[in-house]
Order: sequence, then structure tokens, then C-alpha cells
Amino acid sequence: MRRHAAAVVLALAATSLATRADAGAAAGPFGRNFLGDWARTSKFATTRGSVLVIDALLAKERVAVFRRDKPFVDVSLAAEFRIERVGKAHQAFGLVFGSTDSQTYYAFEIGREEMRVVRVEPGKEPVALVARGIRDPAGRWATARLKLEGSLFRGYFGRQVLEFRSIPGLQAGWVGAYAHNGRVSVRDLRFGGKPSRLSKAWRIVAAEPDEK
Repeated sequence: MRRHAAAVVLALAATSLATRADAGAAAGPFGRNFLGDWARTSKFATTRGSVLVIDALLAKERVAVFRRDKPFVDVSLAAEFRIERVGKAHQAFGLVFGSTDSQTYYAFEIGREEMRVVRVEPGKEPVALVARGIRDPAGRWATARLKLEGSLFRGYFGRQVLEFRSIPGLQAGWVGAYAHNGRVSVRDLRFGGKPSRLSKAWRIVAAEPDEK
């Protein structure tokens, strides 16, 4: 009887671990092997203790980090973040998905006035696919999360929901985060999805110099 009970406990524990692994992984605390786990587009993405700080105040483009992991489809992604009240007018934090290189990806972007889904490509202005006005989140910790089912996107910020029914050209890709025109702190970034493959090797694409 005791052996049977122990076997049941072990089976339940294994099932629980498998379920948590399928549901997603905690990428933070970021201080542990940060450069081994993440590819970054700028030296201005660093860690302070267990918090990731992405400083795009002097950058001409978005400063981003990408998880060195398997590419995913049907992505779930969430993070706690804080946009500092410094820098230019349009400051933003982005949750990245579908990244096939450092300059090609989609993102759920939370700005000072709106949240939106954007498509980023080399040499082009980011394209907003859908947007919705929000209360300014700067200066406080907030949570953003997204869920993809095929090309159906749902993004959540506070009690507000942003939905886009068919993201064009979406492929399997790496996940990550970025700051735009400001400084953002990030903690407790979690991600999950169905592991997949890229059509070609992921790489850092040359961008403009960090300092103007």
C-alpha cells in the first residue's frame, strides 16, 4: 500500500513538472548567465541584480534582447515592467515574438498613450497593425502579456484587451523584449509555446551605432 502511494506521488510530481514546463518557463532572474541565455542588440541592455534594464535613451533604434532558446509558435509571453519618466515623448516597452533575426519580428508594444501590435523589419518604419489607447503606465510597475493561437493575437494590459485576428506572415521565431526611446526595467519575464524550427539561422543584423 505504501509502495503504491509513493508511486502515485511520484507520478503526480512528474505530471506537475511536465505541465509547468509545457506552460512556460521563467526567464528571470536575469542576473544568472544573462549573456549566455540572451542575445542583445546593444551593450545598453544589462542586469542589475535580478532585474533587466534596457536603456534606449541614446539609441537610434529599439534596444532588444532575445532568448537564446528554441523558436516557438502559439506563443505565451508575459512580463512585469516599468517605463521610467525620462527621455523622448514616445517611450515604449515591447514583448517580442516571431523573431527570425534581430531586426525582423512582431511585438506587443506598450507606450505612454497606447498599446499596439507592430511589425518590425530592417530599413523600414515599424508598422502598427492595430492599436488602442491606454492610461500612461510610466513610473510604476505594470504587467503585459500576450497569447497567440495560430495567427490570432490577444494582448492584455491591465483590464484592457487588444485583439488582432490574423497577423500577416507570422512565422515561428524567438521571443524577447525591447525598449524604445527610453529606459525600461523588466522582471519576471515568462514565456512558453510549441517548439518549432526557423527556416534559416537566427542572427544579429547590423544596426545603426548606439550613440548619436
